[in-house]
Amino acid sequence: MVAIFFMKTGLIKSIPLERGGTVTKRWYVDSCLPQVFETVSEWRQKIGLRGLILHDDNARPHRAGIVNEFLAENRVEPYRNPPYSPDLTREGHQLINRF
Repeated sequence: MVAIFFMKTGLIKSIPLERGGTVTKRWYVDSCLPQVFETVSEWRQKIGLRGLILHDDNARPHRAGIVNEFLAENRVEPYRNPPYSPDLTREGHQLINRF
């Protein structure tokens, strides 16, 4: 398994999970996010990148308190997805976000 982080202009970082490993909040905070933030930090200096919004898939490890604390400490804004609803289209989800 590989965690992939990207932005409009392309790939930021791909981080492999060791064989048989499980994505946990600890792995996400200790291994995954620091590598992403290091790469983003380098880009900030090169291209003047400002601010960072992290959009993930609402998986449990991404919503853990320790992850929220880590993001706050690193001044990263988490993008909050609306709750999953099979009755809503993509446009419906975008409409909910405006309210």
